[in-house]
Amino acid sequence: MFPIASFEDAAPAEALARRLSEEGIGAATNDDAGEQLLRFLTPHPHAQWHVLVPSDKVQEALDKLRALDASEQILRFAIRCPDCGSTQIEYPQFSRNTLVGNIVPVAAAALGLVEREFYCTACHFTWPPPAEVSDSRDGAR
Repeated sequence: MFPIASFEDAAPAEALARRLSEEGIGAATNDDAGEQLLRFLTPHPHAQWHVLVPSDKVQEALDKLRALDASEQILRFAIRCPDCGSTQIEYPQFSRNTLVGNIVPVAAAALGLVEREFYCTACHFTWPPPAEVSDSRDGAR
């Protein structure tokens, strides 16, 4: 299965997977918040809800995404690359293909030496997540 869209929340990811399945493209969702925490030491997950399709259906699914978005705005909650508009986004930007090669960058990010960023698998652009909104009441005690 191959990720074609990423979301912050489950509901829009599940709606998209259901809609693609209705169109004959078997799709599923996956929450990788646990992987982000355990593998990348990311305490605040982003883009953790992925819509997955079979590898041989990726181009068909991407074409269908464009059509559904034009008619139904099905991707209005998807995370998009600010450079190319792709929905194929990962967070954090570290490779999913290697564990050993990520030890130093993940450790550097955990220590605050490297910022975790979104990564576009289509054009390789990276950008920071939106600033965390803190509750003004936190320091008021």
